[in-house]
Amino acid sequence: MTSHSSRVAKTLLNVLALSVLCTGKNVSNPYNILSLDGGGIRGIITAEVVQYMENYGYEYALGKYCIQPRERMKISMSELFDMVSGTSTGSLLTTALVMPNLDGEPMYYADNGSMVYQQHGKDVFQTFELPLWIQLLSTAGAIVVGGLAGFFIGVCIWHNKEHEKTMTSFHEFIKKRKDTKSEPEGLQKVGSGESSLKSTFQGMANSVMAMLEKEGFVMTEGMTEKIESGNYKQLKSAEEKLFRWDMKYRERKGRKWLTMIAGIIICGFTCWFVVPYTVKLQHSLYNREGIQRVTT
Repeated sequence: MTSHSSRVAKTLLNVLALSVLCTGKNVSNPYNILSLDGGGIRGIITAEVVQYMENYGYEYALGKYCIQPRERMKISMSELFDMVSGTSTGSLLTTALVMPNLDGEPMYYADNGSMVYQQHGKDVFQTFELPLWIQLLSTAGAIVVGGLAGFFIGVCIWHNKEHEKTMTSFHEFIKKRKDTKSEPEGLQKVGSGESSLKSTFQGMANSVMAMLEKEGFVMTEGMTEKIESGNYKQLKSAEEKLFRWDMKYRERKGRKWLTMIAGIIICGFTCWFVVPYTVKLQHSLYNREGIQRVTT
């Protein structure tokens, strides 16, 4: 019995002693209830505290001349309290504490309950363990789900379809300009026989510049002139400047793999620890066959 438990039990007895042990002096006549908490095999702690209360209560009552000397030198909780209740393992201990013998005297005290916990705890209480293969299988499934979820979340956050569409259009513009048989220095110098080609290049150039501006690329005057010129060399020069801008986007785009890894780690660890605990809560801590062997 720890000193802390002793102080707790002694404080409780000091508060209740005058109103419970010597009820003749109590005018208000309160209704005292003792409630014992659950906790499986940890009920041995409750049994030890109650045992201290029985011993201390007997010494206090004997000192106040409320009771006569007894052989077991204990006072039952049914004498101290109007009601004794319990939850889970506390209900088992409560049943033993209030059970009378044929003479109407208490049949069991807390030390009997403590002995049952110590000698038959392995028979009465059981610990459910989730099979390892189920835990591994569920964790693997959680990893797959977490990875896919993280990947798609990363795609939604870091992918920019408008940016990719803009760069694709710009590269196609350069490719078409390269594939033309004639390569004038600028669109403004294309002859009347190539007016259709000039109109096509001009429309593509305007479209590309509009998309670049929409994506937040700062269109300097020099960049605008290079794109509008339609000259292949000028367009390649503009492409080199856009390359650095595109690489920054691709770096951000690669972060989707980080979100996928984060999803794998979060779902994997959560499933590994939460699933066994959740399944364990759904199973009883008590072995009914063990209880039957102890009580018969």
